[in-house]
Amino acid sequence: MAKKIILGAAAACAALVSLAATAASADPWWAHGGRGDGDRYYERVYAADSLIQREDRMADQIRRLSDGPRFNRWEAQQAWRGLSEARQQTWREVRAHGRELPADDYYRIAQRLDGVERFIRQEARDWD
Repeated sequence: MAKKIILGAAAACAALVSLAATAASADPWWAHGGRGDGDRYYERVYAADSLIQREDRMADQIRRLSDGPRFNRWEAQQAWRGLSEARQQTWREVRAHGRELPADDYYRIAQRLDGVERFIRQEARDWD
């Protein structure tokens, strides 16, 4: 009886390990951290290029709003300052990690860009 329980538990553990390995390999966002210890360092990474493209779109938007009457000088300076700080952070992380950023760094920059976008929307809405 004890042998059957032990064999059953071993089979269940093997099935769980196999299932977890299959699920991890099926997720395209999981990548090796590149630190030389493949069993220990698996983390979610995101492309820095998506942040850079978003920053470029925001720069175009700020430029368009600044050219018209929708942004005064102070509002334009605030928007450019926020975007500049986000860009600097993006490039610091790219220098540190390459073009694939760890999730925490990516989300920290994305949240900063969200704040700049909220500011732009609010100030543009005030004009309407």
